[in-house]
Amino acid sequence: VRVNIVQIATAKLPHGVERVRVLQLSDIHLSDSIGPAELRKIEAKVRELRPDIIAVTGDLVDTNMAKRTEDAKILRELPATHGKYAVMGNHEYYRGLDNSRKFMRESGLEILENRAVLDKSGIIVAGIDDPVMPRNPQAPANTVKLLKRQEQGRFVLLLKHRPYVEQNEIGLFDLQLSGHTHGGQIWPGTMFAKRANRDVEQGLSELAAKAGRSLLYVSNGVGYWGPPMRFMAPPEITVFDLVRAN
Repeated sequence: VRVNIVQIATAKLPHGVERVRVLQLSDIHLSDSIGPAELRKIEAKVRELRPDIIAVTGDLVDTNMAKRTEDAKILRELPATHGKYAVMGNHEYYRGLDNSRKFMRESGLEILENRAVLDKSGIIVAGIDDPVMPRNPQAPANTVKLLKRQEQGRFVLLLKHRPYVEQNEIGLFDLQLSGHTHGGQIWPGTMFAKRANRDVEQGLSELAAKAGRSLLYVSNGVGYWGPPMRFMAPPEITVFDLVRAN
């Protein structure tokens, strides 16, 4: 698993706060073949990186998690100065929402289901359910409604499993973290993944609309789905250093 570090300058940090470090984990896909051994490797890297906030952007769960107490313990012990947040992906839905919610809460994660919180760092962290959720058929409208309710002048971090951004959402958030695509996982799947997900690019993109500008980051994710391999789409943990703009 490689570590990518992205620095983002912003004028929206609270007075006296010079940096907020956000660490993104996406698409771990805990299953019969991905478990404590892989989580221990992730834990070691997280301890080195010392994040303020951990953001889990969906597809953490990919099996029945009823007896996965060691997995939950490792995740619960991941260090973060402030909050540890998660949003639901499509695989949380496939594996059962009750099963997924229970495991996430046991793992010390605060689940953001179409809601936002003011983190102790002073930034707003908002989370939107995946469109596969039966109660979320109007995902774009829900996102706009939620973002418009947030306090102006604060940095808004938006967690959304799929890298979908509607035009009327741009400018209402500062940075969206997404996953879902696995970067194609196995080349040449990269090209198909891009086409299937509205032609979004992996990594960091700047989006512009009349209402303003926003950033989108699409992670390759950590785990895999299907064949237990990756080729030319390496797994990643991403760190975002939000720093005060001069």
